[in-house]
Amino acid sequence: MKRCFSFALLVVLSFTSSSYAESKTPHAEAIGWKLGLQAFSFYRISYLETLDAMKELGIQYIEIIPFQRFSKDEAFMTKYTMTTEQRQAVLDAAEKAGVTIVSYGVEEIPNNEATARKIFEFGKAMKLERIVSEPPEDAYSLIDTLCAEYDIDVAIHNHPRPSEYWNPETVLSRLEGRSNRIGVCADTSHWVRSGFDVVEKLKLLEGRIKCFHFGDVDGHARDLLLAKFDDPEQKAPSMIEMVRGIPNVVYGEGPSNMNAWLKEIHRQKFKGLFCIEAFFERDAEEAKKMIVPCMDFFDAAAKELSK
Repeated sequence: MKRCFSFALLVVLSFTSSSYAESKTPHAEAIGWKLGLQAFSFYRISYLETLDAMKELGIQYIEIIPFQRFSKDEAFMTKYTMTTEQRQAVLDAAEKAGVTIVSYGVEEIPNNEATARKIFEFGKAMKLERIVSEPPEDAYSLIDTLCAEYDIDVAIHNHPRPSEYWNPETVLSRLEGRSNRIGVCADTSHWVRSGFDVVEKLKLLEGRIKCFHFGDVDGHARDLLLAKFDDPEQKAPSMIEMVRGIPNVVYGEGPSNMNAWLKEIHRQKFKGLFCIEAFFERDAEEAKKMIVPCMDFFDAAAKELSK
């Protein structure tokens, strides 16, 4: 019995060591953090090309988006309206690339049971952990019911000011009285665009955070656009202008203390997915070059926190 136990333990340890060795962020994996990719980072290229980029980068998790073309030759989008055959093609391609599809978003879930069920049925077929959404306020009761029925979480995402969910207080108020199946997809880039102290907002949402779109932005561009909201002589920028006018930067090169964010996240004992969602305004090759130091920064921070 003792010999069998020792052999089994050796197998487990060998598997664990091997899996961490293959990961480009082994220290993050060791504390329960998965660094993945939000496909919007490569929305200019196809899903299959994105998987190729992920394989090259060593990223093993993805959140797919509703508006990415499947391939150069196949025009269908990776959306919940895909046929059964198309969904299987998406799953098979991910498996071949060694990538796990964890989530899908950002997709609005309406207060319409027929449409909402189609989205959740898609989630079940794709084996998703969660759907990332910015639903209307009247849809929360239906969403809560379907989360329990389909065993899939929903994470409420925030775009920057002046979008509906730019202020985390709004998200928190809509989660009041809802089950823990509905939580938050905290988009830190958009919080910085909106001028928030990220650590403060992380503390506000403690216990409700399901996942992250993780990044920082150009501080100078952010300050210029935020100033327009307070200047009556200037037109306030739209949400799209805020996103496209304030580019993301490599982790650690922006105005924020990202190490402090990660320290707070670690304090909350969060375990789960952090998606790189950045550099969408760049071509794919430049985006890949910028993602590599982000991965290095993230894993170095995790290593320090694990001491």
